[in-house]
Amino acid sequence: MTARKENPESMTVANDTTVLVTGAGRGIGEAVATAFAAKSGRVIMTDIDPSAEAVAEAIGASFVEADLSDMDAVRNLGSRAIADFGPIDILINNAGLQHVSAIDEFPDDMWSRIIQVMLTAPFQLMKAVLPGMKQQGWGRVINIASVHGLIASPFKGAYIAAKHGLVGLTKTAALEVAAYGVTVNAICPGYVGPGPKPNRGSGANPRYSGVGGGRTGHTGTGCGQTLGGTEGSGPDGTVPGGTERAIHHRIHAGHGWRLDR
Repeated sequence: MTARKENPESMTVANDTTVLVTGAGRGIGEAVATAFAAKSGRVIMTDIDPSAEAVAEAIGASFVEADLSDMDAVRNLGSRAIADFGPIDILINNAGLQHVSAIDEFPDDMWSRIIQVMLTAPFQLMKAVLPGMKQQGWGRVINIASVHGLIASPFKGAYIAAKHGLVGLTKTAALEVAAYGVTVNAICPGYVGPGPKPNRGSGANPRYSGVGGGRTGHTGTGCGQTLGGTEGSGPDGTVPGGTERAIHHRIHAGHGWRLDR
């Protein structure tokens, strides 16, 4: 079992920590990758857009191009990351896209694509990295959900279904792995800007990059209720079983990210 890899006071991580961030080419993903690269030294950025490699080079991170709408590509991403870098210590599931349409007009292929990228891919990557986290007795999974993982709005059926599902998956995983020193949490931000909001009218965002597409990475809200897990799962090892605790998050590009418990 490895030593703790975070400082509960400063929320910094050890230099040997390996972090995998999806949808890391811009927005929240880019901000998170940049913050971790300044702290941990081993960051793996993945994005469907090959131009994100330039971002990785600029911050000293590794880059793996991957299309998360392809189940086989996600499996390969997980196995390749572990083969090249060893166990993943921190997984940030961030990639997403949007399509605005009434349910009775929603294209089946777009529904499947959004659910795959935003719900099934996080499940696949968690399935890939959790065994290593459990074995070493330490790990962190952070799922970037959305305020739409808590409430709904019209014409965004697939996005909202995926985000609600991700929040549920987060709670289930937290219960399953807490006894191993692994925590799983969700962040539920509001709209992230500036930058064009994907598909205000119709069609879909062609990139699975950071939520909202903006570059500042400033979130408007925190996740209202996030499952804390069972006893021994928190940084201080004292979170009681079945406890739900309010978690407020802020992400600022260039300033890292902070967790207020």
